[in-house]
Amino acid sequence: MLGRPVARQFQLEGYAVRIFTRDPAYALEVMGDGYDIRAGDVEDPASLDRALDGCDGVHINLQGGNTAKQLEAIEYQGVVNILKAASKAKVKRLSYISYAVDLENYLHVPYASVKHRAEQAILAGDVPYTIFRATHFMDSLRLYFRDHQPVIIGDQPHRYHW
Repeated sequence: MLGRPVARQFQLEGYAVRIFTRDPAYALEVMGDGYDIRAGDVEDPASLDRALDGCDGVHINLQGGNTAKQLEAIEYQGVVNILKAASKAKVKRLSYISYAVDLENYLHVPYASVKHRAEQAILAGDVPYTIFRATHFMDSLRLYFRDHQPVIIGDQPHRYHW
């Protein structure tokens, strides 16, 4: 939900946008024409090298699954693989969608732990970076609307401020 608006905004601002995806047909269906869509997988370093060749920037917005093994492979090792490819390609700026909590205090939560390790890898890397800690609410805000009206289920003791 966060990758689409980022790609669209960059395109609106005149940047050439390359989308790296495991499913190019779906990306084309969702995003439409005007994007350089490349097939690959963050678990395949060679596909990352090809995808980042000639890129000035990379925005990392991964969804690693629900198991510890999936989180490790996608959310951590995927970021490490992207960092290596970005360094080789001499990428000028990397941005990363992380997790909106004080990660050090939630290392017992698998998702927070893997995001923390990914952030540490980014901090230790040689590519300039920006880390965004978007909240679940902002990430999924559009899901709370139906026909342009906010949807709130149940009797709410506190008013929502959209």
